[in-house]
Amino acid sequence: MYSLFDVERNVHDWFDQLITHESKGLHPQGRAPFQVAHFSDVHIDRETAVSSSHVSSPLILISCSIMSINTVYWYKANFWLYDSDKQQPDPNGILAFTVKELQMAEDAGQRAWIVAHMPPGRQDTLQDQSNYFDQIMQHYKNTITGQFYGHSHQDQSAIAYSNYARRSAETAVSVGWIAPALTLRESNPAFRVYDVDPDTYKIMDSHVFRSNFDSPTFQINPIWELYYSARATYGPLVGVQPSEALGPAFWHRVTEAFARNDTAFQQYNTFLSSGFGVRACNAACKTLTICGLRALRAQDNCQVSKPGLNFRKRDEEGGEHVAHGGRIDDCDGGGLGSIFSQLPQRLSKSPAEREKVRKVIEESLAFAAAGL
Repeated sequence: MYSLFDVERNVHDWFDQLITHESKGLHPQGRAPFQVAHFSDVHIDRETAVSSSHVSSPLILISCSIMSINTVYWYKANFWLYDSDKQQPDPNGILAFTVKELQMAEDAGQRAWIVAHMPPGRQDTLQDQSNYFDQIMQHYKNTITGQFYGHSHQDQSAIAYSNYARRSAETAVSVGWIAPALTLRESNPAFRVYDVDPDTYKIMDSHVFRSNFDSPTFQINPIWELYYSARATYGPLVGVQPSEALGPAFWHRVTEAFARNDTAFQQYNTFLSSGFGVRACNAACKTLTICGLRALRAQDNCQVSKPGLNFRKRDEEGGEHVAHGGRIDDCDGGGLGSIFSQLPQRLSKSPAEREKVRKVIEESLAFAAAGL
């Protein structure tokens, strides 16, 4: 079993060959001229190998297809998606690309990793595209051995099931690893390093390293330290076997442990922000959080979207993103989504002003619909 530290020095040699569905800009019609390259059967010569209770080899034959897809084409706050009245079930062909590359990997007897920015199970994901991706994932569940995401700025994971009406370790088919962020946004900066089984390309462990924002040397010389190991922390809760990967069944059993062991859950709650500004998470928050862990498909995450214009403050709505100091739209920057999301807080102390803004927006939408 090899840590990704082992291959870090080789990343630059093959990074440009990753299977990548790239986009320059986020317009669904704005395709980049060169979008796809291929990466397979790359040999990495090593003088030494770092092992963790497993046999190491001086030569690794990588037979794993790594593909990067742009899930921001499924992002509700990507307003380019609304630039046309034409229905777009697969903006910029992301889903078609994914099917093509997964089929190539399966035909070649390879495993596959999927790397993307936004996890497909969040409330800010368009449900249709999330559902289509879930169908693809179900079909290629024996080929996909890793899914890696970001976007939330929190240390999380999410599980996919063959039957969301009966979520269990037996029906868990895939897991999305949602990494913490280096960005200082209501959390300590942190990153993950994964231990990977060199034969199956399954994840055996995840090591989170963080730097403490409260340290007096942080601004000058941040110190990165091992924060925790997923296997060492959660393994004893579920009796993980030495050769067992930290796969979907494992993570479902961890969510069951969270449900019955509040101490374990509160530790997870602390890990979400890497120990910075930890917010209380009561019973309702805990239920919603566990539901989110059991949802790599957007329609099943228990965050209910309401129709119409809703300018209530986010902390009035409750939910995981509030209790854990995050936001539904975590990487929206300074766009319209960010502006609109701040209106409730800015107008919360003036109901009359809030209704005035609502009226102006509704009138503007009515004028736009009438072509005026």
